[in-house]
Amino acid sequence: MPRGFESADDEFSSEARARQHAYGLRYYDTPLEYLENLYYQNAMPTYMRARKAYQYQRYLSQSMGIPTDQLDREWDVTEQMFFTSNPIFAKQFQSGESRELRTKTIDELELLIADPSQIPEGPYKADLIAAGTEILLLDRTMRDLRGLRSADAQRSREEARKRAYLTMERLIIGRPWLNEIYYSVFMPVLGDTWIARFEAGLIGV
Repeated sequence: MPRGFESADDEFSSEARARQHAYGLRYYDTPLEYLENLYYQNAMPTYMRARKAYQYQRYLSQSMGIPTDQLDREWDVTEQMFFTSNPIFAKQFQSGESRELRTKTIDELELLIADPSQIPEGPYKADLIAAGTEILLLDRTMRDLRGLRSADAQRSREEARKRAYLTMERLIIGRPWLNEIYYSVFMPVLGDTWIARFEAGLIGV
């Protein structure tokens, strides 16, 4: 979207901003909120990669009958050190603020995917639409199946998770601009525990 107030298309910029405010797609952060969100977004991928690696090793060890006590203790120390080094991330992650932000992001994705004209034109627009569409499809499927305990419902959940995971894994290759939405939104919706179990070969779909 055009920046500044000297461009030739100020009228478009003003109208686009007004529409985004009306849809709730644009809002103002205080300087402190902006910095806290920036710190959180920067730390989230690092944390999720480390946690995914730990859980994968844990489930793999369990499947082989290997005790995980030492591995668990090492992770507890690593996680605590990470939280201590990244207090802003720890605050949002442990307080539930990250869940609220994720819910807000999914609500925004619903509006953006329904009306892609709200997304500024750019080289990454198609990738963002593809990732957003995949996240919304998985989120809707999980909500539709929530509370259902039949074998068919469980199979549908696993198939939806596997399809979404494999699709997103292919999508993010060579696209670092998708890292934030992948680690901060997609992985929590999918469940990093499920990913670890799947990669350890403990989920058959």
